[in-house]
Amino acid sequence: MIIRVFRPTIHPGKEHEFETFLGDTAVPLVSQQAGLVAQHVGRPRDPSSTEYVYVTVWEDVESIRAFAGERWQEADAKLSQTHTYCRQAHRRSLPSRSTSTNSSTS
Repeated sequence: MIIRVFRPTIHPGKEHEFETFLGDTAVPLVSQQAGLVAQHVGRPRDPSSTEYVYVTVWEDVESIRAFAGERWQEADAKLSQTHTYCRQAHRRSLPSRSTSTNSSTS
């Protein structure tokens, strides 16, 4: 599995526009992709921050490549340049190893 973490920093005042884009366009589009295991969107906890996080989990690199193309490692940077509400973005792709833990909460 591959975990992709996209951390865009949004221009102040553009947060609602960005959240609308995520809810109406990005999340539904990615949801339809073969090989997607999960996706999660996180909003800033700090009211003074405009940094979001968008995490996608994919079965393998081939699944990401089928969706984003041969230059899939650059796709999020292109997204941030395309939309006027993104000030900057950071992306990381990490291999994932499935682990099981048996833990109990006391």
